[in-house]
Parts: sequence; C-alpha cells; structure tokens
Amino acid sequence: DISSLDQNILYPIDVFICCASYEERCLSVAKKLNITAISNVLVVENKNMSMYVGKNAKKLHNIFGEKASYISTDSTNPVRTADNIKEAIKKICKITPQRFLIDITTFRHESLLILVNLLRFMTKETDTIQLVYTSASDYSIGDSVENKWLSKGVAETRTVLGFAGDISPSKKMHLIILVGFEY
Repeated sequence: DISSLDQNILYPIDVFICCASYEERCLSVAKKLNITAISNVLVVENKNMSMYVGKNAKKLHNIFGEKASYISTDSTNPVRTADNIKEAIKKICKITPQRFLIDITTFRHESLLILVNLLRFMTKETDTIQLVYTSASDYSIGDSVENKWLSKGVAETRTVLGFAGDISPSKKMHLIILVGFEY
C-alpha cells in the first residue's frame, strides 16, 4: 500500500535505486520517501528509450537533487547495461554496512536481473537490501480483456547476462520465463 510505504521502509537509506519509465508509476515510491534520510540515489535510465523515459528521469533526478546520479542502460546492449550498473554500484559501496532500497516497479526484467546479480556479488552479508513494488491498477487502458497482454511487442528473447545457469547432464533442464510482476 503506497500510502503506508514510509512506515515500512528501513531508514536511513544509504542507496536508493529506481528506474525511469514512461509511466508515472516510476515516481510513486520516490515521492513518498523521506528524502532527508537518503544518502545516494541511482536513477536508471534506458538511453535508447530516452524519448519515452527522459521526462520522468529528470523528474526523479529533481526530486533528489544532488544526491541523484544517472545509470545509463541500453535495452539493446546488456553488456553496456551491466558495465554501467556495476560502475555506479562500485562508486557507492562502502566497507561499513549499508542499506539499499530498490524500487523495482518499472525495471525491465533483464536490467533488474542484472542489478540483482551484481548486488549479490558486490554487497556484503551485513548489507540490507529492501525491494518495493507499486502495482498497476490497470494496463493497456481502453483495450478489451483479450487484447491486454504484458508480453505484446516482444522483439527478441535472450539469456540474461549473469544468469546463464548451471548445466548438469544428469538432471532435466528447465526453461524459466518471467512474464511480469502483476498479481
């Protein structure tokens, strides 16, 4: 429940990570946070989609001011995305325990999985990572129920960088597909 979000956040937050989107939903968590209790903000912006997400990326940056910096991602280049996320995290990681808050609401699946995998290797056992998500009340507004598909427009599928999997010849293999985070 977004109205009680602030009471469920573990403050202070050393690093808040969010993702700019064409949806106003990408601003909902940021607007509810106690900005004075946040040290660093990383705003993920998909640069090859900047004509759609750029406006909200600027809004997110303006909410947090000088605490915010951009992470440039590219949905056509997962290696560049991983490198840029890694560099941004490396700059803010400290020896002392840190609290991370990640708004996963509008992350692309691939970018989110890359981020989670990098955090797995770059954070310490004493760090705390809290994830928040804001549900959409509806999507494809105005479309009939049979035309509401989250996966419409998928251009390609590929293995997610860092999640190649472990193959054991003696075990059956499984294909896992993430289709969305909605209930």
